Amino acid sequence: MAKTASDKPSTSADEALKQRKKQARREAKLMLAIEKAKKDLKKAQKNIFLHTLETRLTELHAQARSLQLRHLHKVQSLNTNKSNPYWRTA
Repeated sequence: MAKTASDKPSTSADEALKQRKKQARREAKLMLAIEKAKKDLKKAQKNIFLHTLETRLTELHAQARSLQLRHLHKVQSLNTNKSNPYWRTA
């Protein structure tokens, strides 16, 4: 069967439609990739925030332990001095 002039525009229109569909699929894939990247970023930021909070909590616990030890040392020092018969009050 011989090609007619009316077949050519139809073919180019089909080709253009295929190209638009292909482009739409590419754009959809990119949009999904962007959404995934955004979710991954939020998750990473949340993990960093949690790690920062855990670090701060550890620091606060260390400070509290240090203060408790200092207080205990002072109390023991006072008790030791009071029980020493050679200890004088000024």
